[in-house]
Amino acid sequence: MKLRYKLLLLGVGLTLIVMLSAGLSSYYIYRERTLDELFRTMDKSMDELELSIREAVHKEELFDLSDYVKPIYEEEPDATEGLTGEELLQKCRKEYGNLYYNETGMIGLAQISLRLRQDYFALSGIIDKSVITPGVTNSFIAFWDEERNRLVYLVDSLYGLDDKITDVTVFPGAFYELNESDHPIHVAASKYDEYALNGKYYKYVDIGYPINEGTEDETESYLATIFIEYDIGYAKAEIQSFLHTELIAMSIATVVLIVLFELLAHFFLVKNVSRLNKSAMTFTEKMTSESDLAVVDPKIRAKDEIGVLSGSFLTMQEGIISYADKIKADAKERERMDAELSIAREIQLEALPDPRYQDDFVRLFSDIASAKEVGGDFYDYFYIDEKRFAVVIADVTGKGIPAALFMMRTKGLLKTRLQTTRDLKQTLFDVNNELMENNKAGLFVTAFVGVVDKTDGVMQCVSAGHERPYMIGDGKVERLAVRPNFVLGGIKDFRFSVETFDLTDKRLFLFTDGLNEAINDDNEEFGYERIVRSLLSTAEASSEDVLSGMKKDLATFTGEKEPFDDVTMLLLDTPVLRFSKTWQDPDFSAIDEAVAGFNGVFTFLDERVKGEFDVIFDEVMNNLVSYEKVSSAFFITVDARKKGDSISLVFRSNGAPFDPLSVEEKHAPTPDGPMGGFGITIVKSLCNRVSYERVDEKNVLIIEKSLPKS
Repeated sequence: MKLRYKLLLLGVGLTLIVMLSAGLSSYYIYRERTLDELFRTMDKSMDELELSIREAVHKEELFDLSDYVKPIYEEEPDATEGLTGEELLQKCRKEYGNLYYNETGMIGLAQISLRLRQDYFALSGIIDKSVITPGVTNSFIAFWDEERNRLVYLVDSLYGLDDKITDVTVFPGAFYELNESDHPIHVAASKYDEYALNGKYYKYVDIGYPINEGTEDETESYLATIFIEYDIGYAKAEIQSFLHTELIAMSIATVVLIVLFELLAHFFLVKNVSRLNKSAMTFTEKMTSESDLAVVDPKIRAKDEIGVLSGSFLTMQEGIISYADKIKADAKERERMDAELSIAREIQLEALPDPRYQDDFVRLFSDIASAKEVGGDFYDYFYIDEKRFAVVIADVTGKGIPAALFMMRTKGLLKTRLQTTRDLKQTLFDVNNELMENNKAGLFVTAFVGVVDKTDGVMQCVSAGHERPYMIGDGKVERLAVRPNFVLGGIKDFRFSVETFDLTDKRLFLFTDGLNEAINDDNEEFGYERIVRSLLSTAEASSEDVLSGMKKDLATFTGEKEPFDDVTMLLLDTPVLRFSKTWQDPDFSAIDEAVAGFNGVFTFLDERVKGEFDVIFDEVMNNLVSYEKVSSAFFITVDARKKGDSISLVFRSNGAPFDPLSVEEKHAPTPDGPMGGFGITIVKSLCNRVSYERVDEKNVLIIEKSLPKS
């Protein structure tokens, strides 16, 4: 709704409230004044009537009249019960006929009757004078029959004896029994008591008759009551007339005030507000249409609040135009930076090795997600030499381009130094000191560097303040118990400790703190427990599925929440060092094949240990071929596997049952003694444990030999 109409409604509402309040106030004031005037008039009439009746002669007349009516009434109190109108009139005239001149006349009557009629008409004449007062419609005198709760009329004004008789016409001498609706009323403006009889309003006053007049025991006995009937409609008519006049005056005043209010509001407020609104709409249209912005002046020169607002609006327009120009310039600059950041992101990703790598020794899968276009997380892997494989995961403090540049520097230093010195402790010492140089931004790196020896599956590693990896194997997930060191680039000449772990038949899960510190909409962290649950749920899955499951669990946890840190994950899988081969119907050439295959896998063994394993293969397989082969379906399976710091050999065959451990041991050959026993003695001497069992119709010989510590 427009301001003009709002102000008009406001003006109409305020004017009506003011006019209504003034009208109601004047109405109630005039009403009270009119009623007070009516009651004063009634009291004046009652004063005159009471004064006249209380004169001795008239009081005597009233006493005589009452003294005449009461005995007649007491003889037949119910004579007029149930009668109204003409019947009541005729009955009253018949019972009290001596009071009415048109019933029997005055000729031949007793003196007392003549005097009573004179008294009656004298009293009626006095009462008549009160009837001609404005507002008074009738008056009468009656006495109260307390025993029967009735009013018995004594005399009425002559106006009550006309020919217009109705059902409610009351006549002198008639009986009136009080109803529930007849009750005293009280009006503060009147000094006389008031009563409501038969739906009409009366003022009344009791008249007494002196007893023992002129003595000390002088009292006044109740004689009768004077009633004056008044019509409140008289006052209401005057009030109604006043109300009509007031309504007309209020309507005219309301229209005039509304018109004045509208003109003043338009001149002092609406006109300038409309100008200001039009200027604002014009300026807004220019903003939305992407046209050149220019200040739109509403041309308001007033010194009031609207004028101040207009000046502020002009200043605001100038500020918006300036800010819009800046936004356009910033947008162009942002587009340029976005393009550069996109290129930087591509360069950063290209600097990282492939997320997947596999050869005969290791399998590696990785994933990196930056919180911004470029990030500070990185990973790397490479061979130091033919036997040692290095893996690196790191997190540079901070985000964006500074962190990415520091990341590139750290990555290059680690790889170069490690391939040059080939010593993990010295590499980290040198890299830490070089990162300390010219590091005015105070950046540092948390890193985990591991070097795995492919000959035995043992990993040397250093944690430079980085999250400890998890080792997965044998259906378990365990946190790698690596000792934490200080971060790279934190303290000069810091000496890092190197630790060793066997990764044979194990997988290593490495990650940055962006994983465990990722939060959801409830500000809960992903945490280490969820990492362990995810790894356990995929412990038997492929390495690629392990990372996929972790990413899925992380996405489910965070939902639509924006990541606040880079998340990098890497899974290193070192295949088991194992030799396994089966021969069908073997001969003695299988011995040479077994030795050659074993040495080809376990190349890290020195010549002395290899020679001992050669002897073991020779003795055991010679016995199998010589003593167990019973048919063309004969086979031998050899399974060699490194477990920790020992190698386990398992020989299986389906020949005749033969337990070599049951043969008597011999420690030197005896030409004259029985054959056998010398070979198993040699095997036992070269091994730590030898056991035999018959399983599923197969001979199973298990040999374990500990490896010498380097």
